[in-house]
This record gives sequence, structure tokens and C-alpha cells, in this order.
Amino acid sequence: MTSEEESSLVSILEAVAGAYVEGVCIRQQDRNQKWLEVSFGLGRIAPGDHILVADIQALGRFDCFLCSLENEVVEITKSTSENSLLAFDLYITLATSWLSLCYERIRLIRQRVSQNAQLNDRWSKAGLESVHERIERARIPELKREVAKGAKLDQRSQSLQFGAGTDVDEIYQHGNTMLNLLTGLDERDGSLVWNAFSVDPPSNDFVSRRTLSNQVLEALLQWKYLASD
Repeated sequence: MTSEEESSLVSILEAVAGAYVEGVCIRQQDRNQKWLEVSFGLGRIAPGDHILVADIQALGRFDCFLCSLENEVVEITKSTSENSLLAFDLYITLATSWLSLCYERIRLIRQRVSQNAQLNDRWSKAGLESVHERIERARIPELKREVAKGAKLDQRSQSLQFGAGTDVDEIYQHGNTMLNLLTGLDERDGSLVWNAFSVDPPSNDFVSRRTLSNQVLEALLQWKYLASD
């Protein structure tokens, strides 16, 4: 690599870092503060678990950065330039990575509190159990290309294409290969929409990345208040 190429790469990284800082610390300052509040609360609930606290803060910064990007995504999709298409592809990759990371972080917290009856009860009351299940229903088809675990479905179930107004009959069974269930963009906020297919009862559950993120953040805040009583 020549010195000019190295200099160009450094400039690109500096530009990305600048956009990241602006997205987290300026555009989404209030949202980032909520994630910090959640992480500090988790530190009081699970003292000594500093790595998990840092993990939640990193997840929050990632979410804030994506929120900032999503405000621009709708405009990007209106362009047919090669750079715009590549930028949109990058956003999809980042959003899908967030989905996986968010699931693992919530799963880890769930695992840590499962042995504490009081915290476990308040986990469900805060709505975190249902939020975690919804994330899993979106994650399994998107990342593993199969239906989430559940009762096997012998009957046919309709798979609705988001925004198309048409149904496609498919037989869904755990382990079956599925197409990518990324279905479109939420025009309200520019975030990706996934079909978080439910197996019991069989139904389509369209959920955007921003909606999932909002539900996770609010449920964690609620759990923090309940757990600190």
C-alpha cells in the first residue's frame, strides 16, 4: 500500500469516526443518555459486572448511530447512483448486525438474572420477556434462514409481503430454509422492517428496527426502576 493510499484510508476512517460521534453525541444525545442510564442501573443491579455495563453502552451507541443513519436512508433510496446503492447495502449490514448484537446482550442479561427470583419476576413485568421473544422471531429467519423453534406447523400459513398486499402460501416448519424476511423500510423513520414470524399461533408480525430498539430501551428502563425498588 502506498503512502497516498494509506492517507486516503485514514481520511475515510476519520470521516466515519466523525459521523459516528455526530450521530451519537449530537443528533441522538437524549437517546444515548437513556442507554447510559440503563447501563448504570444495570451496574447497580449486578455490581462488579463492568464488562456487561460497557457492552450495553456500546449497544446504545450503535443504536444511536443507526437512528441517525435512518433519518437519511429514505433519501438515499431515492437515488440510483452506485454510491447510494452501496450506502444502502452497508446500512442493511449494520442494521442486521445490530439485531444479532441486541439479541445476544439481552439474552446475556436474562441469563444473569434468571437465578434471582425477584429480578426474574420483575423482568417479565417490565415486558422484557416478550421483547426478547420478538427479537428472536426476527433474528432466526434473518440470520439462520429458518423459523424460530416452536410447535411444528403441518398446516399452511400465509406469508404476507410487506406493502405488497398479497399473500403467499407456504408450509412453515422449524429447520426449513427460508428466504430473507427483510421486507422493506418503515417510511416513518427509515428503519428496516422484518417479518418476525410467529409459530404459535401462525401469524406475520412486521416490526421495524427502530420499533424493536424503542421497545428494548423502554423495557430496560422500566426493569431498572422495578429492580431498584
